Amino acid sequence: AHPIVRFIDTRGLGESGYDPEADVAELGTGSHALLVVVRLDDPEQSTVLQLLRTMRKRFPHIGADAIVAVYSGRDLVAGAGQARTLAHQQSELEATWGAPVAHCLVDFSDTGEDRAADNGAAELRGLLADKLPQLGLWLQQEQANFQRLRPEVHWYAATAAASDAVPVIGLASVPLVQSKLLHSLARRYGTVWDRRSFSEFAGALGSSVALKYALGHGARQLGKLVPGYGQLLGTALSMSVSYASTWAIGRAACYYLYQRQHGLAPDPQALQALYREALASGRQQGAAVAEQARHEE
Repeated sequence: AHPIVRFIDTRGLGESGYDPEADVAELGTGSHALLVVVRLDDPEQSTVLQLLRTMRKRFPHIGADAIVAVYSGRDLVAGAGQARTLAHQQSELEATWGAPVAHCLVDFSDTGEDRAADNGAAELRGLLADKLPQLGLWLQQEQANFQRLRPEVHWYAATAAASDAVPVIGLASVPLVQSKLLHSLARRYGTVWDRRSFSEFAGALGSSVALKYALGHGARQLGKLVPGYGQLLGTALSMSVSYASTWAIGRAACYYLYQRQHGLAPDPQALQALYREALASGRQQGAAVAEQARHEE
């Protein structure tokens, strides 16, 4: 396989016993762009700044605009202090580099599904695509391919939601619909969805995602058995979540299958980020599907 982009990662600058010279030499001669990761809550960045100053002089082939600053630990600095800290860190970075530096603020801590819609991943992907045209082209192609399959994923998601309207039935019908979706998508990508595919996909998606879904799905089925209040709200919630989870599985599967189709290893973090983003957007669509079904009763 020929990767679209490769990353060379140094150890933490200033780490005891670490001499970055060999890594810096490799970075300078073999890289076309720099990704600088800075902890937002750490004001001491003199080692990073000194290294950037050195690289700017030694490796002029790395363009002034071929740099992205990624500020991590967004959750560690709150309120107005976050904007002030970011502005200070950014001004020092740009003064050292001698040019404006594109940047984004991220939080890749384990935030769970509810906060996953805005962790900065989408902005980071956009910045990388701007700096690396080949990566941008690949992202556009993958997204365009999903847009082509979007109506099919929606149909399966809506079918899963509709089947989950009946108490207990959804316990078996939703996983069946999702399985059919995976097999259908695999055919679209010229392959088959077999045991190996499922194992690799589930492993990349993460066991915690599968466990949360399984437990939540069972609990929602029990909730629908409660007379009156439980049946009304439980059914609406089940339909909404079943739509969202099916939509998210379909979106993640498209990325996974696209990677395999091009001989690339699916990136678990990218896969999980896509799943969480799709789950968040799918909840809104699922709520609309559930509301429409209620009015049609």
